[in-house]
Amino acid sequence: MNHDRACTPPPSPIPVAVKFCGGCNPDFDRSAYFDAIRRSAGSAVTWTDHGDNRAARLLLICGCPTRCPLPELPPAADLVVVSDDHRPAPEIAARLSTPIDRRPGPRFIYWLTPDRLRKVQDAHRRLFTTDLPLVRRLPCLALSGRLTLAAVPPEAWDGPCRRQGSWYRTSPRRGRYLVVSARPLAWVPADPAAEIRPTDFIPPQRADEKARAALVADSRLDRRLPAGWIAAGELPGASLAWARRLGATVQDPGALVQIHTANHANFLTPHLFVEDPAGRRIPYAIDRSAHLCSCCIELFAVITPPDGQMLVAPCPGAVICAGLPADRFWRVTTFDRC
Repeated sequence: MNHDRACTPPPSPIPVAVKFCGGCNPDFDRSAYFDAIRRSAGSAVTWTDHGDNRAARLLLICGCPTRCPLPELPPAADLVVVSDDHRPAPEIAARLSTPIDRRPGPRFIYWLTPDRLRKVQDAHRRLFTTDLPLVRRLPCLALSGRLTLAAVPPEAWDGPCRRQGSWYRTSPRRGRYLVVSARPLAWVPADPAAEIRPTDFIPPQRADEKARAALVADSRLDRRLPAGWIAAGELPGASLAWARRLGATVQDPGALVQIHTANHANFLTPHLFVEDPAGRRIPYAIDRSAHLCSCCIELFAVITPPDGQMLVAPCPGAVICAGLPADRFWRVTTFDRC
């Protein structure tokens, strides 16, 4: 008897929401096709209405190729769209019942001028018959597991993360659109600025108070530190609340600001780093996620390290809002200097 198989619990059903188009000009019987899909899925899927937050996937059934509701839906990685009944119902059911991989995957980072962004938007409409998703408030949301492709306009850096956005506003990226994709985009008229991948990296040491002070005092930082970066003691209340949600042991706002500043400094002027086989320095985040801030500056290559690679841990905002695993490092490989 195979005890491993006998002791393995059956997979949990996948909760799937279903939404129908308005049915103004259907080319097939949408209800009959959905009934066939539902029968084929059996107990592997539990069904719910569109808008139910418990749903892990959304099945959109459109009666014609126009697919009218698609632009109104939130961009989701787990969206299944049918606009005809040509594919066998068991094939659709198998797609809906496939286990969901929530592990973060690689991302490719592009910085585009407004003209190039418009070309990308036009190409996206031709290829996918829907608009390119825009992240308008929190740039880190472009890394959400529910998005496989998104653009961040310049004004997003002036929203709730305005303090953090000071790095963007004083960088060569200023005025450009950020595009984040789960795969290289052959149809984007530009090369990626960076590639980021999750790693199992464990830092050999954290920065103590003396190391943080040395990083902040490094004279090379003065040339890069934005004027809008808040001085010690002026940490916004929301940042402190998010740090506490992640179990921050440092409670003093001034001390947290010092950690935030020292962490960015370490990527610009590395004090704490590991080396690759060629002897290139790879700086890493100097503290745990709860004590960090504005990881988007490194993850999106707003600033770049001297030797082209860095190991970045997510900040509380990226953990809470974008769903990145706390204290999980990302290897950022940059292809230009900024």
